[in-house]
Amino acid sequence: MASKKKTKIKERGNKPACETIPGEPVALEYPRRRTILVLSAILLLTVIVFSASINNGFIKWDDDKNVYENVYIRDINLTNIKVFFTKPLLSMYTPLVYLSYAIDYKIAGLNPKIYHLTNLMLHLVNIALVFFLIKLFTQRLGIAAIVALFFAIHPLNVDAVAPVSIRSSLLYSLFYLAAYLCYILYIKNNLKIKYLVLALILFILSLLSKSAAVVLPVLLFLTDYYYKRKLDFKTVMEKIPFLAFSIIIGVLTIIFREDTGYIGSPYVFNFIDRIFLVCYSAAFYVVKLLLPINLSAIYPYPDKISGILPIEFYLSPLVILLVLFGLYKARKNRELIFGALFFLVNILLVLKIIPLGFELVCDRYAYIPYIGLFMIIGVAFSRLSDSTNAAAGKIKICFVVSLIGTAVLFSVVSYNRSIVWKDSLSLFGDVLEKYPTAYQAYNNRGIVKKEQNDYGGAMADYNRAITLNPNFAEAYYNRGIAKKEQNDYVGAMADYNNAIALKPDYADAYNNRGIAKKEQNDYVGAMADFNMALRLKLDYALAYNNRGSIKLFQKDYAGAVADYDSAIELGPQDAITFYNRGVAKLLLGDRDGACTDWRKYFVLGGKEEASSEVARRYCP
Repeated sequence: MASKKKTKIKERGNKPACETIPGEPVALEYPRRRTILVLSAILLLTVIVFSASINNGFIKWDDDKNVYENVYIRDINLTNIKVFFTKPLLSMYTPLVYLSYAIDYKIAGLNPKIYHLTNLMLHLVNIALVFFLIKLFTQRLGIAAIVALFFAIHPLNVDAVAPVSIRSSLLYSLFYLAAYLCYILYIKNNLKIKYLVLALILFILSLLSKSAAVVLPVLLFLTDYYYKRKLDFKTVMEKIPFLAFSIIIGVLTIIFREDTGYIGSPYVFNFIDRIFLVCYSAAFYVVKLLLPINLSAIYPYPDKISGILPIEFYLSPLVILLVLFGLYKARKNRELIFGALFFLVNILLVLKIIPLGFELVCDRYAYIPYIGLFMIIGVAFSRLSDSTNAAAGKIKICFVVSLIGTAVLFSVVSYNRSIVWKDSLSLFGDVLEKYPTAYQAYNNRGIVKKEQNDYGGAMADYNRAITLNPNFAEAYYNRGIAKKEQNDYVGAMADYNNAIALKPDYADAYNNRGIAKKEQNDYVGAMADFNMALRLKLDYALAYNNRGSIKLFQKDYAGAVADYDSAIELGPQDAITFYNRGVAKLLLGDRDGACTDWRKYFVLGGKEEASSEVARRYCP
């Protein structure tokens, strides 16, 4: 019997290795040891570059809501898992991110090191996925090494790894890359359905980590173009499940973001302005690929002076035109075109075609899209390596020296950039050094200073934020909190009034204004504000607790118990809520119920002297 020979696809010049035999199993020719050594070296360098980030703390910029104030991650039980899958986390539907934080909490509580270590581990896994994906895609170890190396250490990617609160970008990328890898295996292995099913499962996990994954179906069609698959009924139908889940998660994301006031922006730009803003955004990522300088955690929208944008916005279309011209000249090279389209597909949703939030661009948005641009660099190097031209040899030497020098420089910049994320004051100070008019950074730094009892510094930052943007409701709200904590109730009331006037659906401002009114014995006004806060935010546990206290004072003990019940059911479970409910139950004649609540009060750490004395007197 004739023996079956394994199909080997050799490295060839300008043709993609898989182009001539699509769907054929591929036997890679690189020794496994060499592959492992190359990948290990890249991973080791990554650990060194990001080593400083492990010792960073939490940042008062989403880390609070995501982690250390998030009571739902403190136990993995059916109740909390239900919350993971039914409530948005910072206006995004990311249940698996909730779960990942809960696992970290289970391991180390609120020790920030474990959260940063998890981020780094996820980045390392993503690097390995990029390495094997590009190696499988191009059949060139050199291209895979270049793409994985620069994906690992590029300075813009620091902002996807260093902050704990950007876990969603890392987690969705892991499943996204794994799903895409499975789809390529599906094409290369005679369209075996198991790979497509596995790709779909991983895609769903990616969507449950971050909605940015919705563009994968477009990337799958792009990959079909690369492999010259016909656009027929079969190729379309195999994408239908991917498209369906993309639509579902996309709609959920829009609902969550719209419900919480994230759609829209305080900036007003006309149609022409928006064209230049989009061009600038795209050009920003292209330029920063090779010149990652003056990086910032916040890049604010530009100020228009006399109705005119800064000059760089009007020059940005030239960068786009140059890129398009280069792509036109290289239109016959499918790998280069594919790399550019990979970048475009994955960056398109974050180009702020509709201005959202207060950031025009974000470094972390480049995490996945840059893979396409790194691939172009890798392919260019491969072409030089394959060329027998004498001049090409000299160019190759210069290319290698440039790559090594760039890798060293990027490693140093990324290491230093990780240190910037050490703490909140360091981070926001860096932003303000580069963008002195970034009013959001002043507001955030003010919150940190207030928490450190630096009320003078906090007030100065809030005042500066309001001066820069008199319509910034959050700064009025936060300044109101600082004034209230300094017993300036009149000043606090004025700031809460301003915040509500600027943002009529500001539930937190109503709640805090209610507290200020209560402190001034205006119980009717306080009740009205708590009612409004609950009308605007049905699951507002703190407002239920505060309204319960008003009802308790007004001797509506049954109503108080009902509000405390709601507060406890929604969480967080504060000790004082159980104490107050115990008081209301006692006044209703339910001494046993009161004692049960007061025991819980002590379990949760209730230590207030007067409250503890009352509880012990009735429940020894």
